[in-house]
Amino acid sequence: MIPLGTAQPFGYLQISQNEWSQLESREFQSWKEEYEEQVSIQFESSDPETGFGNLHAFELDKVRVDENILILASIQTDSPYPYVLKWISLWTSKLLHKQVRFYRIRKDRLAFFVSPEEWDFFSKNLDELVESLQKENHLVDLNLGVSILEESREEWSSNARKALGLSIEEGPNRYICL
Repeated sequence: MIPLGTAQPFGYLQISQNEWSQLESREFQSWKEEYEEQVSIQFESSDPETGFGNLHAFELDKVRVDENILILASIQTDSPYPYVLKWISLWTSKLLHKQVRFYRIRKDRLAFFVSPEEWDFFSKNLDELVESLQKENHLVDLNLGVSILEESREEWSSNARKALGLSIEEGPNRYICL
């Protein structure tokens, strides 16, 4: 039994003597370390650059949030991503007068949840957000995919991804709601 873990073991790998003799030890060690790192990253709940929740936290939270509108945001910029992502978070929280939990699900992609009333207010002020992102003479393109929870939460997430893809196809600074 070989322990797996970056600190405390989170599991064990059982290999027979015959299988062990056929393994290249350096190749196995490299695979083992990569696997351990990937698993341990999944158990961290925040993005180190922004402090936002990460993909793992997003997947856990989407099944238990009260809000029923999911927004996926894709950002293209030549500015440092953490600065732009944090600005979007601050602007949104200020606009809605509440702390909104953001999730960084890729280097250039955010997710967050809002209520229908909050979405209505947010969508009416999107021009202001886009304008504020352009103020530093840096090009920032923002696309949103919006999905309303109806039946299944899996369909909810899938619809938001489809909407985001369609928004990106249509060009910068657009949103599509499915």
